[in-house]
Amino acid sequence: MLDYLFNSYNYLVSIILMMVGFYIVIYRGNFVKKLMGLAIFQTSVLLLYITSAYVEDARFPILKEGVEHYVNPLPHVLMLTAIVVGVATLAVGLSLVVRIKEAYGTIEEDEILKIDEQIVSTLYESSKTHLSKDDFTPAKVKKTTKKPAKSKKRAG
Repeated sequence: MLDYLFNSYNYLVSIILMMVGFYIVIYRGNFVKKLMGLAIFQTSVLLLYITSAYVEDARFPILKEGVEHYVNPLPHVLMLTAIVVGVATLAVGLSLVVRIKEAYGTIEEDEILKIDEQIVSTLYESSKTHLSKDDFTPAKVKKTTKKPAKSKKRAG
């Protein structure tokens, strides 16, 4: 059993990295830290796929005399695509974090939830109707606080 672990340590490292990334995503309240956890998780998946495609004593898939084993290039190509998608996803996530920082002044999840709760309670208390707090879910608050539509002027 111990010999098997030493021979396949790359799988163990990949699983440890995966769990570290998952832990960071779940238990951190800072959105930048959550994105870094997602990046670590993605890296562990890439490592898992690339190392599983390794074939001992294999050559590139170029036909030559005397070569019996070839490396399958498909997992490597797919992981290159996954790297590009991961970088794009991380960029979009970071841009969303910047917008959240501009809107709320913080990127901590707990503080944002408190701010949202204060906004909802303020709207509830300032309403003069007979609504309950359940009527002030984020979707319903968004409907009631829409900006008025701009009127289109005709060119004359």
